[in-house]
Amino acid sequence: MTILLLTFYQFFCRRDVFESRGEFLVRGEQFSVTGLGPALWGGGGSWREKGVLDSFFLSQEAWERVDRKLKLGDYFLQNCRDWILGIRPWSHSEDLWKFYQKSIDLDMASGGSVLQLKFRTFDPQTAHGVVTELLRAAEGFVNDLERRTLAERITAIEKELIGVNQSLHTARQNFLNFQAQHQLLNPELNAGEELKAIARIEGERIRAKIQLRELRAYLAPDATQIREIEQRIASMEEQVREENAKLIGANSGELNVLSFEYIDLKTRLDFLENERLVLLKLAEETRVQANQKQKIFIEISRATLPIEPIGPHRFRDLINIMLLLLLVYATGRIIRGILQEHRITSRP
Repeated sequence: MTILLLTFYQFFCRRDVFESRGEFLVRGEQFSVTGLGPALWGGGGSWREKGVLDSFFLSQEAWERVDRKLKLGDYFLQNCRDWILGIRPWSHSEDLWKFYQKSIDLDMASGGSVLQLKFRTFDPQTAHGVVTELLRAAEGFVNDLERRTLAERITAIEKELIGVNQSLHTARQNFLNFQAQHQLLNPELNAGEELKAIARIEGERIRAKIQLRELRAYLAPDATQIREIEQRIASMEEQVREENAKLIGANSGELNVLSFEYIDLKTRLDFLENERLVLLKLAEETRVQANQKQKIFIEISRATLPIEPIGPHRFRDLINIMLLLLLVYATGRIIRGILQEHRITSRP
């Protein structure tokens, strides 16, 4: 009787299963076969790519799409006769979704870059239709995900750009206030002007000494012209000493402080201006990329129309079950015999 029930289950309840396959890959700047992009997928290469798409194919959204297009839920209820491992007439939508999840697989093909989508069901046409629809849905999912990611990136860049513009405005105002407060454009330029003044006075002093030497050749030492030139040379020497003292004192004190403040403010201003230019360029490149239609979902092979069923292997499964039952029966007989023998030997 058990063998008849098993045979009835194997040959009547279990229907032939056909498997359709479709291969594809995802490439592009945001989606690549070597990695789908850290900003989008969090790194991890093709296995991360597989995980994201696998979650999509198993999602309720994908199930509802193929159910809406192909009436897959009604198809399962009408064609599944396996009440034990399959669908029962009273199964609800969540049971149908779980059965759909058991029927789908996403594998890595050879090379680790091409993804292979598989779907198994009771006739070739339905399996082919489901894979075709899922590949179409995956292409829309990938493209939409890229667009949303680029839009989020643009929003983040623009938000950061607003903060940089505010900081740049503050830095520029501080820089201008510093220049107005100390009445200078550049401390280093100011020091350069003082050095030029000293050099000019030194030149005049040298020319005056030459003139004095020429006058001493034919005038008396106490001549009026000689005393005037000597007084002018002494005045110029005193002026040079004062200018040198002022320059040395400024360099060792106030001018150094001003120079450091100036360099700090100027460096901050230049950094913010460069950061603003980088963000503007990045925002423009991202907008251009978002506006371009990129072919990032590549269908390597369309859904196949299966010819031969991949299962079930009825005779092999029936033999395995029978051997398992025989093993259980034999084990039970041995245990029963041991218990009976123990009961007989334990009697007084």
